[in-house]
Amino acid sequence: MSDLLSIAASGVRAYQTALNTVGDNIANSGVAGYSRRSVTLNEVTVGGGPTVSGLESGIGVLASSIARSSNSFATQAMRSAGTDLSKTTTSVAWLDRIGKALDGNNIAARVTGFFNSSDALAAEPASSALRANFLAAGENVGNAFKATGIAFDQIDSDLDGQATQTAQTLTSLGASLVRINDGLGRTKAGTTAAAQLLDQRDVILDQMSTISEIKVTSDTIGRTSVQLSSGAGVP
Repeated sequence: MSDLLSIAASGVRAYQTALNTVGDNIANSGVAGYSRRSVTLNEVTVGGGPTVSGLESGIGVLASSIARSSNSFATQAMRSAGTDLSKTTTSVAWLDRIGKALDGNNIAARVTGFFNSSDALAAEPASSALRANFLAAGENVGNAFKATGIAFDQIDSDLDGQATQTAQTLTSLGASLVRINDGLGRTKAGTTAAAQLLDQRDVILDQMSTISEIKVTSDTIGRTSVQLSSGAGVP
């Protein structure tokens, strides 16, 4: 009778773990970075070997591990797509600023006006009005180039500032990844705690992939090293 009760108790405990995992999946279905989890159930046998008539006698069930349902190939493809999108978005933003700096001061129109006034003055060099127009047009061109130079200096300063901020962000993310690796080394694989750490790891790697192309290598328990390639967050 006691054996039957212990078998029943093991089943209740195992399926309680399974139900808790299902509840976690439902509660976190909309949480970014959460990977669906499943419970692996294994039979518990007497001494792990054959007994009466060469058959193994089961004495219950055990929730042996909690596994994350993730696809490494799909994850890498998503990160690569995120890197490409970030590169394109960042490049377009900076090229737009450069274009506005060039167009905002009407350099082309002012240079054209300067040459037109010089042609007019060459035809009537004695005209004081044409001389005044020529000098004013030259001053306009000079002011336009000066303003454009200031705009480019500001773009250069902003670009340096973003590069510095991006480097600081990568450093911070790298430090967080080191802490997660340390936690994975101290946590038993196949547990809820390990699954949570792996979710946090993937969130950090996703953030890194929007800043730089990354090459990820992991060991058997999920501790990860990252090799940075070319920048994505800064052109």
